[in-house]
Amino acid sequence: MKTKWGEVGVSTWIPGVAMFEMAVLELKVAEASLSLSSGGDGEEKLVVLVERGAVEDDERWEEVLNGAETKLDGAAALAGAGVSLSSRLGTRIEMLRDEIRVKRGMLGRGS
Repeated sequence: MKTKWGEVGVSTWIPGVAMFEMAVLELKVAEASLSLSSGGDGEEKLVVLVERGAVEDDERWEEVLNGAETKLDGAAALAGAGVSLSSRLGTRIEMLRDEIRVKRGMLGRGS
């Protein structure tokens, strides 16, 4: 790719990392919006919602978790074995999947 600074190669790790970061962002935005509506942190709000049976927010979390998992699937597919950062990205993806499983458990939906 030619730029004003000269010729720049396109790196293959960028799409996978970008997709991973989009999944993180989606989860953080959901957590923040729940935090703002509760006055507490997002996880506290999630526990309160589940205890009260707040179906709308419960369903919203499920949508967010599904969207994040779809993005993680995309990140894993984009970070092929030929990418030098693939093992590190793979570890980050699995750690985030574990966090999603914990949140699903809090929602009473299992994995």
